[in-house]
Amino acid sequence: MMTDGHKTNEATTTISPSETKSTPRGAVTNAGWNAFSTVWNIGISFILAPLLIHYLGTAEYGILLLIWSFTGILGIMNFGLGEATLRYVAHYYGDGDYEGVNRVFGSTLSFYVVICAGVSLIVVTAAPSIVALMKIPDGQHQLVGWLLRVSCLIFSLGIVTRAFGSIPMALHRYDISSKIEIGQSVVRSTGYIVLVISKFGLLHLLMWDVITSSSTLLVQFAVIRRLSPQIRLLPSFSFKGLREIFSYSIFSFLTYVFHMMHRESGKLALGSLAGPAPVAYLGTPDNVSQRVHMVVASSSETLLPRFSANRDPRVAQSLFLSGTWAALALSIVFFIPLIVLMPDFLSLWISPEFSKESAAVGQLVALSYITQGGFAPPATFFRGTGKPWVVTIIIALAGIVTLVSSLILIPSMGVLGVGYAYLLGSIAPLLGVMAGWLYLFGSSAVMALMRSVGLPLLLGAGAFMIEQGIRNYFIGMNWFELIALGGLFAALTGLLVFGVDWLLGGDSFSRKFFEQIARSEKVARLSTHFGFGRAH
Repeated sequence: MMTDGHKTNEATTTISPSETKSTPRGAVTNAGWNAFSTVWNIGISFILAPLLIHYLGTAEYGILLLIWSFTGILGIMNFGLGEATLRYVAHYYGDGDYEGVNRVFGSTLSFYVVICAGVSLIVVTAAPSIVALMKIPDGQHQLVGWLLRVSCLIFSLGIVTRAFGSIPMALHRYDISSKIEIGQSVVRSTGYIVLVISKFGLLHLLMWDVITSSSTLLVQFAVIRRLSPQIRLLPSFSFKGLREIFSYSIFSFLTYVFHMMHRESGKLALGSLAGPAPVAYLGTPDNVSQRVHMVVASSSETLLPRFSANRDPRVAQSLFLSGTWAALALSIVFFIPLIVLMPDFLSLWISPEFSKESAAVGQLVALSYITQGGFAPPATFFRGTGKPWVVTIIIALAGIVTLVSSLILIPSMGVLGVGYAYLLGSIAPLLGVMAGWLYLFGSSAVMALMRSVGLPLLLGAGAFMIEQGIRNYFIGMNWFELIALGGLFAALTGLLVFGVDWLLGGDSFSRKFFEQIARSEKVARLSTHFGFGRAH
């Protein structure tokens, strides 16, 4: 039998880059693939949501949203280990320490086996009691009970799949993780469309989720074995590994709890107080806005392994500065046109009747995501550098404010009250951006903070007023006019935000942003291919 000392000496031997099969990708490439994956999912949702509403009906679609929310809340039982695994795998992999990588990953899988078994046992037993807490028609209690039981299996597969998915990310291969996610979304959505058109019900949709999640897990296993055969993909108990991930994950767990409170408490409170139909009026525009937000947030998430592996404070400051400005600017460019055109979009996408009930709350929800986009890079910085408690405090404030505001406003304002609750909760991420900036640069950087954060927000407000005035000249809207006007508004907003920063000169973030894109290998290849540059 090999002793612990022998195992340590053998496993901690530094692996040279030539011995690995994975070549890390650059920041722009990783961010681009992650953003493309999110855009792809937005397109899939654009096709899927009206089909589900049409074939299932608003009430059953509301039930499906409630089940998805319940599955999301079960994700709390992840205890933040997914993010801790990504952070520590990236940290140890950067040092060539495969013993550390395997210790962390094996401990995570061992813990997940126990958690999944416990959660499934509890929910399967308590399903009738959980259904009783929801405002579900009596004739559907048994169905919803089975949906809750199947959601446990989806939850179990989901957290294991995300654990496996963290490995390519930690190896700076977001291109691979994005391709797997895109493939899963195609298979999953195609199955959804076939099932609803064929008149299958909600239970069959969730069973299809089980099949696609299982298939994705098998694909991830094969991919990781090819990327880095040195990584063990089986549970292995280690007290040291558990201590490492739990010392970090406790804050990730609390952050996830409060994030779910922020994201889902409004829907659950609305479903409890008003029934499933209003949940659809809130959930549909919220899903759209959340996916647009993920275009920005997913790009920022690619910085996590870089912050984790980085040892140079100046590099961290540079990534923080450029990332925060770019994330906030892009959030404004994406969301201001969406806010202005939300009523027209919902009217054409779903129906004019649906838009009357959903447009106003959709505009408030979309507005609330702007500051969340700006907070994504600071949150990634604190998590990657081992200070996740800062993010926990900010998200806790957002979650508590959203929950309390929803409970207060729903009785008098209905679904619109949740929109205002989201907006009040969005103040916390703005405070988080300011806290991160002052932490890194001190009070002497207040003017830089005003230029990088305050000025884009002010320009976004100006763009909104101009674009709303232009929209008022139109009576009715078709898809061509909507797309054309959306493109015009995005260009106008981008011209204001990027152009003013460029004209101010000095340490221009817009100039750095475009220079970084220009230095991307992909952009260089495209330029050479089309004759705008030459290979060196």
